Amino acid sequence: MIQEQEQRRVYYDKDLKIEAYNLSGVVQKFPNHFHECYVIGFIEGGCRHLWCRGSEYDLSRGDLILFNPRDNHYCAPIDGEPLDYRAVNIDPSVMEQAVSEITGREFMPRFTQNVVYRSDITQSVSALYGAILRRATRLEKEEALFFLLEQVLQELRETQGAVMPALQKAQEIFGYLPIEVQQRVAAGLGVSLEEVYGVATFYSQFTLNPKGQYKVSVCLGTACYVKGSGDIYNALKEKLGIDGGECTADGKFSLDACRCIGACGLAPVITINDEVYGRLIVDDLDEILARYK
Repeated sequence: MIQEQEQRRVYYDKDLKIEAYNLSGVVQKFPNHFHECYVIGFIEGGCRHLWCRGSEYDLSRGDLILFNPRDNHYCAPIDGEPLDYRAVNIDPSVMEQAVSEITGREFMPRFTQNVVYRSDITQSVSALYGAILRRATRLEKEEALFFLLEQVLQELRETQGAVMPALQKAQEIFGYLPIEVQQRVAAGLGVSLEEVYGVATFYSQFTLNPKGQYKVSVCLGTACYVKGSGDIYNALKEKLGIDGGECTADGKFSLDACRCIGACGLAPVITINDEVYGRLIVDDLDEILARYK
């Protein structure tokens, strides 16, 4: 029997700023290590035993693998079978920007499960990998990346069970979800704090910080963003002395970003409670904020 030659290929895409890579014919063990990036990959062939974050998995063709930055893991072949593996590495800053475009919220996602067996999402990983290799247009590659991430986030939503209604009830009681409340929810449901935090940061209905008397929201949807809403958002952070998702010390203002609110004709747009302000420039902000002081 002729042993397949081991091959490793890595491709860096300058448009997306992500790596696509492929391993084939690999029979060696991989020692304990981690990545500084997110990894979304799948087994194309062979079988592996994976250890990650205190759990063990037997992997085979069609299984999806999800690693967060700094997730320690190691793996070894099963019955000496060579590994064929395909994946993309996504820098945290690229992930944060993409997730913001998809969800309208600024946060770093956290994969609460590292393996999804026999997942159809593997087709989307392969599609993104293929688009990078054939040097598709930037638009086509971005669409492939966004579609992949939408599917991954949807997969996480479907596995979150009783955590969501528990957090909804907790927020009704406390008004927001500080770490102490998340710990109580995790203990009450018998799940990890990591899983609770992943749900709390994914859905826009939840907030980890108290909201102000006046809730300022900046639309970062495409129509508003191309007309300068990013500059308006940054200016508001400076003027209020807070970051997105935070509240001023006096409890008067809180600041958030959101996706399209359906007022594209007025772009760029902000809202303060139920008031809508459109066609703004940074110089308009002082006058608007003065009305609420």
